Amino acid sequence: MNTILKKTFCWLVLLVILVSGCNKKNERPFENTNVFQVSDEPDNINEPEPEQGSYPTQNGNIIERKRENNAEITIRRHEQQIITYLFREFTLSVYNEPYKNSNIIYIIEEDELIVYTSQILTKIYPNIKENEVWLKVLVAGNQGWIDLTNQYYDNPAKADPYWNNNGMVSEVFIVNGRTWTSLISGFNPVFYVLTYDARLNVRNKPGQVDSEILFQLNFYDEVEVLEITLEKETIGDRTSNWMKIKDTNGRIGWVFGGFIGFEAGGGWWEQLPENRVGMRFAFYT
Repeated sequence: MNTILKKTFCWLVLLVILVSGCNKKNERPFENTNVFQVSDEPDNINEPEPEQGSYPTQNGNIIERKRENNAEITIRRHEQQIITYLFREFTLSVYNEPYKNSNIIYIIEEDELIVYTSQILTKIYPNIKENEVWLKVLVAGNQGWIDLTNQYYDNPAKADPYWNNNGMVSEVFIVNGRTWTSLISGFNPVFYVLTYDARLNVRNKPGQVDSEILFQLNFYDEVEVLEITLEKETIGDRTSNWMKIKDTNGRIGWVFGGFIGFEAGGGWWEQLPENRVGMRFAFYT
């Protein structure tokens, strides 16, 4: 009974924190949102990219690009609130600066901590073909950086949630008065048709209304996901997004996401930038 009361108390405290945070309009948890400066006079590669074409939340917008210490550095906006849910002995170290040899100022090892993020910093070292990805956070009053680099061992660059323009707006459709916002799927996951007893229609644009059927796919046909709509639609008992796909014959079109999926678990939602970052903490908001 004591354990239940403690958990109930913790959730009530968390709820109070969330409600109080929502009431503070126009305030951000980071008092100083200036980007980390490696030197006083950075060698800028070019000017920040414009807002147009960015992820709808404006996360992913480039704040600064520069070249320092043989590294090409890109700093993007990434504002998100995350609630930690760490597994077993898993911990996350928070460093005072985005360097592997910098000091650890805090270790995240508790569940139900609120983590605020503000920036993603990527470093590319062309000469040695190495990459680093850092997340700027504020947790338990400590502002610092978490190293995301080791999240993907096959290609460290994929630790960047915006890798290969992932999450950027590719096109906006207006079909029969409805808007479909198409986001680039930079990671191009391979999905499989899961219609079982029917063929899957592939259309020239998202949605069933005012779209033409280009061709059909069979059960368990393999497709590569190129883009994903931000908006969802309900067909039968399934609610999902529309996906722009390419089949093994190179044909391209749009399919309803409720009828395709990974071969072994998972889901397309893992591709969105906020979800990819949140998965590092297990839970996200």
